[in-house]
Amino acid sequence: MNEINRSPDLEMVVLKEISSAIVNERNGTALLRHILDVLYRRMKMLRGTFTIRRGNDLMIEASHGLDEQEMKRGHYHVGEGITGHVAETGRPHVIEDISRDSRFLNRTRTRKSGEKVAFICVPIIHLQQVIGTLSIDRAVDRDTDLERDQKLLEIVGNIVGDALAASLQAHEERAALVAENEKLRELLTTNPGELIGNCSTMLQVYEQIRQVAPSDATVLIRGSSGTGKELVARAVVNLSGRKDKPLVTLNCAAMPENLLESELFGHEKGSFTGATSRRIGRAEAADGGTLFLDEIGDLSLQMQVKLLRFLQEKTFSRVGSNRELHADVRFIAATSRNLEELMAASKFREDLYYRLNIFPIVMPDLSKRKGDVMLLAEHFLSKFNLKYGKDIKRLSTPPSTCSWLTTGPATSGSWKTAWNVPSLRRRTTAFTVTTFPPPSRCPAMTSLIPVTGRLPPICRPW
Repeated sequence: MNEINRSPDLEMVVLKEISSAIVNERNGTALLRHILDVLYRRMKMLRGTFTIRRGNDLMIEASHGLDEQEMKRGHYHVGEGITGHVAETGRPHVIEDISRDSRFLNRTRTRKSGEKVAFICVPIIHLQQVIGTLSIDRAVDRDTDLERDQKLLEIVGNIVGDALAASLQAHEERAALVAENEKLRELLTTNPGELIGNCSTMLQVYEQIRQVAPSDATVLIRGSSGTGKELVARAVVNLSGRKDKPLVTLNCAAMPENLLESELFGHEKGSFTGATSRRIGRAEAADGGTLFLDEIGDLSLQMQVKLLRFLQEKTFSRVGSNRELHADVRFIAATSRNLEELMAASKFREDLYYRLNIFPIVMPDLSKRKGDVMLLAEHFLSKFNLKYGKDIKRLSTPPSTCSWLTTGPATSGSWKTAWNVPSLRRRTTAFTVTTFPPPSRCPAMTSLIPVTGRLPPICRPW
């Protein structure tokens, strides 16, 4: 029940109670409700709300006289209705009779038709920014002084600015934490494709894959041979809208120069010696799907020109034909070469580089993924157990203790090869990293010898 007090000391009484609440209440939303309760008891307030601004929207944060459904309906855009106008301009507004003002939206549906009620709305400003509003409905009689009430509410709005800002910050932090938890849960539980690793660099690769996969943007995957560039390409395809369409792969380094154009674009019968029939190329076979060009840095300048035209126009001609064909393909390219150095040496076209480098993804060497060494070791052991019918169940020594496995230009591909022979020869159920053959007897390990040329003491020959 209202404890009406229209004495000259009304403002002092209200401000004293609100100040006391601010000192004793740490919860922002609870504090706002307490303030509305003070206004209800000390003024002829029927209903009251605090709104909080989030972007271009105003949402009711605390209320008095509204139920939960009515609060949910109290959603305004900045500039919309009286509340939105106050938030937009930063100036208070007083309506003597809301039933006669067409700007009043009654979005909460709490006002009865024809009810003579005054409405006062003031901005709440924090650090010179409007962060919300305070509004009340109050009964009007002959003793009502709306101007006096407006000034009191303005003072209250100034006092509670910090409290509302704290409430806003709490909402934002809570939303950020929820979003971060969802993101981390997704990253920890779903590595895209067949990629293995949870180190920070690999998590960044996974995030890039998820970013670019839904689009048709050209992807350039860079990294040493054996780092898993083709696995990245397959992961991009599997998360794209073309996952059920063809994925056609062409290794540009594995094809003789005189056959590369025919392999990529196809040829007509009789176009060259041995061309006994028409043959479609990889580009045509990938129509509607994805074309993955591996080792793009090994293309000749002549082939680079033809590929550039295909990238730009999505058109090509078979060898021995003048007819233009069209293929709707998404391009993914990969290289282990330093394209910038090739451009400086005039061995790679700059225009082709910028056409390919729309969205680069860099795969790290094993030396930058030391946190993933154990995961990779267990993966390879499991794989070779199946392949060779072994039952190696554990690693007796962490692989990371052998420095030649995680230094230099090591990759998961070369490491996999190095694990092959020891896995085949083991007769026990335990595997130690000291059972690796020395690099001189395992070609896959020769690149891992330290600069001194000597084997680390911990890695004794088998």
